[in-house]
Amino acid sequence: MCSYKSKSYGELADHIRRHTKDFIIFCDKCGTGFASRKELTSHISKSTCYGPHFNKKYRCTHCSYSVTTKSVWRDHEYQHVSTEPPYKCDIIDCYYTTFKLRNLQYHNKSKHEIFVLP
Repeated sequence: MCSYKSKSYGELADHIRRHTKDFIIFCDKCGTGFASRKELTSHISKSTCYGPHFNKKYRCTHCSYSVTTKSVWRDHEYQHVSTEPPYKCDIIDCYYTTFKLRNLQYHNKSKHEIFVLP
């Protein structure tokens, strides 16, 4: 086995099941086995077993795009309804604009060495 340690008996039992492949729960779409419900939930959220839109809370009202994060969805939606990007660099003589907040954050960090927490 390995040197894994845990204060929780449940976590230790899950860990041992991963080694022994003694899975207790399975994906009903692809049959993959998991040592815990948490692992199955993670599989479902990342997998294509359930289709591209399964477990994605935010869906575009203009196209088939869907995503799990509200800020990413909002940035995407804005591209459909506006021709002018909502995010603009505040530095004088810098005219950078973008539809995505994370792009502006990256721009500020890489071009102006300004880091802002999301």
